[in-house]
Amino acid sequence: MIVQGRLEPGSKVNQVEIATELDVSERTAREAMMQLISEGLLVREPFTEVRVTDLSADELEEILRMRVLMEGWAIELAASRISQEELDRMRRLLVQMESEPPAISVPRLRAQYREFHQIALGACRKRYLNEMVMRLFDRMLPYVMATSSSADLAEQVRTNLEYLHCLADALESGSGKKARGIVLAHLDGMIKAVNDA
Repeated sequence: MIVQGRLEPGSKVNQVEIATELDVSERTAREAMMQLISEGLLVREPFTEVRVTDLSADELEEILRMRVLMEGWAIELAASRISQEELDRMRRLLVQMESEPPAISVPRLRAQYREFHQIALGACRKRYLNEMVMRLFDRMLPYVMATSSSADLAEQVRTNLEYLHCLADALESGSGKKARGIVLAHLDGMIKAVNDA
């Protein structure tokens, strides 16, 4: 729900409401919330109120700079290790994302965007590297495709799809250096956008 944007940064999370919505026990909801607190997606505030973590511009930049270091390495490794089956799954996701009307399907687009990256980064075949990069990725995801107008959103989706196509092409070519360059340019653009905001 956080990754898909159904729970926005800063919003209050109620254990009872979550349990009811997901049709699970309150204990299961509480355990899941504790796990998300430990991962940094939720934060416990005074008097036990729990909220979705809201990141400052400095925190967003810090996460992006960490991603530059780790994601660049992961994607470079992935280029020489990715399977044809993984590339095919990424291509299918691109087709699905292109067919989605952005204004009404942001949660679905975010989920597909995450899955695309999960496949690409998982191809590095480094368990801990992949795990750490995906944690950083997930902390950023609520801010991806977060915009005030449908025109801005459509442009953001178009830009992201161009980036994903270039990344898929680089991975398919087996060029780790090219794939790394594409990821680093994308992340540098995100850092610039955070600093300009």
